[in-house]
Amino acid sequence: MPSYKSTEANATDETDAPNHVEFINIAKDDAISWPIPTHRMYPSTVNTRMESTIIPFVYKSTEVNKTLMDVLNDQLGLLKGALVQKHALHYFSRSELFLHNCLSGLQVLLPGADTWKYVKLIPGHAICNLRDAIAIFSAGILHLNLHRVVPPLKKQVAYDHWSLIFFTCPGNK
Repeated sequence: MPSYKSTEANATDETDAPNHVEFINIAKDDAISWPIPTHRMYPSTVNTRMESTIIPFVYKSTEVNKTLMDVLNDQLGLLKGALVQKHALHYFSRSELFLHNCLSGLQVLLPGADTWKYVKLIPGHAICNLRDAIAIFSAGILHLNLHRVVPPLKKQVAYDHWSLIFFTCPGNK
């Protein structure tokens, strides 16, 4: 996964129109090992917020994700801790995604539906999206819905769109 992507770096639709998405990926390993980099160095805008914002976010998100994994584990009837054991903190593949967002743009195509639906945003809540690895670990009992990100609704287009995403990743055991 690239560390940084500038705006208009990729075409995103059938007309090859460039997108306006800018992002930076911060590896959990780098937050945990701070101030010693595990994978890469980050710009000062990240480094100055590492201790006050990023590190606490990584630890709290990991705690929330572990709780969800425990619930899914129990509901699937797996041995205690089986899903958590597959999700060491230091690997990048995706089982869960938590999206913290304040503007519309995420849509899902529900099974059997032929139209996309916006995911309703609830203030103070995150969106949990199960990913492909969890479908494999659950033998297909849990699955992901097809989803896409589209420009925000017209009434929101004038606002900057900030999102914060946290991935839960299985280890290579």
